[in-house]
Amino acid sequence: MTRARLGAIATLSVIATAFVLLDGARTSPSHAALEAALRHGVLVHAALPARATSDSGVPQRPAVAPTPVSHAAPAPTAPPSPATPSPPSGPSATTHASSPHARATPHAVAVPKPSKVKHVFVIALTGAGAQAAFGATSPAHYLATELKRRGTLLSGFRPVDGASDLPNYLAMTGGQPPNPDTRGECATFSDFPPDAATGSDGVVKGAGCLYPNTVLSIGDQLTASRHTWRAYAEDLGSGSGGVQSCRHPHPGEADDTLKARAGDQYATRHNPFVYFHSLLDLGDCMANDVALDRLSGDLRSVSTTPDYAFLAPNLCDSGTETPCVDGRPGGLASADAFLHEWVPRILGSPAYRRDGLLVITFPSSAPAPGTGTPATPAATTGPAAASPAPTGTLLLSRFARAGTTVAGPYDPYSVLRSVEDLFGLKPLARANHASSFVKAALPGAVGG
Repeated sequence: MTRARLGAIATLSVIATAFVLLDGARTSPSHAALEAALRHGVLVHAALPARATSDSGVPQRPAVAPTPVSHAAPAPTAPPSPATPSPPSGPSATTHASSPHARATPHAVAVPKPSKVKHVFVIALTGAGAQAAFGATSPAHYLATELKRRGTLLSGFRPVDGASDLPNYLAMTGGQPPNPDTRGECATFSDFPPDAATGSDGVVKGAGCLYPNTVLSIGDQLTASRHTWRAYAEDLGSGSGGVQSCRHPHPGEADDTLKARAGDQYATRHNPFVYFHSLLDLGDCMANDVALDRLSGDLRSVSTTPDYAFLAPNLCDSGTETPCVDGRPGGLASADAFLHEWVPRILGSPAYRRDGLLVITFPSSAPAPGTGTPATPAATTGPAAASPAPTGTLLLSRFARAGTTVAGPYDPYSVLRSVEDLFGLKPLARANHASSFVKAALPGAVGG
């Protein structure tokens, strides 16, 4: 694939997102301002240097230095609302046409001005309970001692659904609630049915795994508002197919990453961006959803560090499996070793030191020992049987108060809402009514 074609894909991706956002805002008094803002976003995105590609068309990091990232001031976006989709028109890892879905009426939600935080890093791990992770006897010694005293602990943070990983990861990046398929970890990587409707609250009704291209994620929001983002998934490039970005099964196929394999401990369900057609169909996933080993190079300078970085450790390093397929202990001990390796790199990066926030979160509950699967059976209908126990989340930033605890009722929707508040974005789906922790836990980031 030539540089020109790759640049065209990136531009089309932003234009497609802009059309989705604009369609829902046609009747809004702010439509003209929004349209102008999105035009600026398209121009900035299109002007970014094209990444070099391999013979297979997969974006590669330049040999000398990472591609510079634009950090233009963010522009406000309209509330995301589904529109009648057009067939995908650009190449991607997997291209599928989506069926029309009901249009949602946007909520009138007050959006804060962008905060002083300009770089957000999220590390998602598997929880074992807040006390187990952050208490005095925690096997995660680095987390519970050194990092805890340097940050603000959200002690009341708990999963949306304690039975499985995927619903919590999707809540954290798209605001979508659990459904029977996602509670089952999408063992079959299936599209929503053609007649699936999107409600006025932005939630897609029914069961399915691959959200139609009218449903947006935080990645879409950031691109449309002239911000940059990347997901860094450990072992993404270790599969047999040689895929180096946006790795996922084909629609209708079984997901073979539910358990770790020797030499490959990647988990599709811990990489939520591959579940959105809005990112798959026009190339954003191919460009921005990459292997973890890319992060070190991107952290070298402010210009190469994305505004939003999502880190997905593999099944061992996330604490999901106990023990691990490679003989390591797994659980909190392995998660702590991952943090000890990567957190100092993030905290020492120019972007974090200037205006960064690191979120170390446990969006899902602990698996049953020796199984690598959740302790609570996955529900097939209705809400989770009981409210999951708190797992905790730690915030590190110069805008937070070190060594403090905030006991608010936060969850993965709150993580999405807080990120949206920090960047001045309209909340998606269930994040619309979620509690933001920005004012309570990051008082230095807002106001004055």
